[in-house]
Amino acid sequence: APASILDVGCGEGYYLRQLAGTQFPGDVRLYGVDVAREAIRLASKAAPQIDHAVGNSHRLPVLSDSVDAVVQVFAPSAPEQVCRVLRNEGVYVEVKPGPRHLESLRGMIYDQPQAHAEADIPAGFRLERRERVTYPLILHQAGDVAALIEMTPYKWHMNLETYGRVRDLP
Repeated sequence: APASILDVGCGEGYYLRQLAGTQFPGDVRLYGVDVAREAIRLASKAAPQIDHAVGNSHRLPVLSDSVDAVVQVFAPSAPEQVCRVLRNEGVYVEVKPGPRHLESLRGMIYDQPQAHAEADIPAGFRLERRERVTYPLILHQAGDVAALIEMTPYKWHMNLETYGRVRDLP
């Protein structure tokens, strides 16, 4: 079992809180880093037993060779930084969007939506296992589309007309 796990791009700390509820065979320290101050404030408030810091994934505020595992879920990657902070034989778990991730939403935003590229294996790492997870995303309530857009980078790539049209879909 790892003695320390770092979540890079932890946001409000959802995945760290899930890990905190896991029964590990030993004592495990959990750490989270995110560039958004408000997200770190929320994460720290929700789980004061987890150490959080404001920081950029391209310049992690973490000592070299100091963590056993790094988790990165839909966050910008800087593999050289992950290599730097991981101890020898450390584990890197990276979750990236698959080719069809939010395909319907992209179809509403772009005239010619492009599939996401397959994730490459970062230099300095070897692939232990790749697992594709697929499930339908069904939105039930008014405002669900707007909430989804707000949490994706697509929001920043739309013009105001498209943003208004897609955001107001039922």
